[in-house]
Amino acid sequence: MIFFTNPKIGQILFTLLFTQISFGQDAAEKLRKLHSAEKDQYFGLTKMNDIEFKKYQNFQSWNFITTRYRQDSHELRFTYANDMAMKALKEGSVDYPDGSVYVKMGYLTEEDQAFPSSLVPSGAKRYQIMVRDKKKYKDTDGWGYALFNVNGVTFPGQPQEAAQACAACHRVVGHRGYVFSQLIGSEKKLKLQVQKNVDLEPEWSESLRFINLNISQLDEDLAKHFLPKTKELRSVQGDIQKNVFEGTLDEIRPFLEKESLSSGLPAILYNREKKMISYVFKDTDNKPCPEGQNKWKYGVTIASPLVGAKTYFQSAEQILRVGHYCRPPKI
Repeated sequence: MIFFTNPKIGQILFTLLFTQISFGQDAAEKLRKLHSAEKDQYFGLTKMNDIEFKKYQNFQSWNFITTRYRQDSHELRFTYANDMAMKALKEGSVDYPDGSVYVKMGYLTEEDQAFPSSLVPSGAKRYQIMVRDKKKYKDTDGWGYALFNVNGVTFPGQPQEAAQACAACHRVVGHRGYVFSQLIGSEKKLKLQVQKNVDLEPEWSESLRFINLNISQLDEDLAKHFLPKTKELRSVQGDIQKNVFEGTLDEIRPFLEKESLSSGLPAILYNREKKMISYVFKDTDNKPCPEGQNKWKYGVTIASPLVGAKTYFQSAEQILRVGHYCRPPKI
């Protein structure tokens, strides 16, 4: 639900599962070549951060919590909880006991050929696991994080850095016990419970702090992607910039939208090395959205230190994704 202090192209968690669809065939092939340039000792393991996929592989027999559809990334997600996590959810608690576990599975979607107005799960999928152990995972707010591909093995990238990136994102909902998912129908109960926990206030000011940024401070090639009259942007600042991976670039987008709607300015997140970037702004071209919806333009760029990237958008050294999507005004 945001970059690494020493990012590597192998740390892209959607590496070969989502690249073909998100970046296109040419970019996917480029990523394969870049990844082959470095042997990653963390890729293809059955355990991440001492969390073994095999132990939780029967999660679909657990309690189904909720489903979410990401309009921007076209991903359908299903979340399951074990009995301990389910009990906390039903009670509206934000103090999860040790042993609580969440598993989320993500599918890309495509149009149902038999029923064109419907989207169906398709192809690639991944698994995200959260395990509660306050002592063991104290550096990530008491939750252990692990991510596995469709074969139940790890993606490339240093696992501790990936876990820190996950924790940085989940601190946005620290007032919910660092859990984004809510049991369907329990929203009101959880809200009342959070109000009683005065020491667990939402961490927006610390986790997602924005400042004004003059567009002249951006690389010239990056600045060209914004509307011609753009003079200022809203830029995410703070610790969140320390811990970013490719998944963060998509996960942050709804929060960038909120800020952009509130400020009327484009919103941007980049890591401290300025090699991983996500931005959004309301577009004004003549391609319409359905009535009552806003049209957003987004962009994602990832620089690979494997080939010595120094600036934005060097074609041989960056993987760039730019696109549009429609969204109702309230997000």
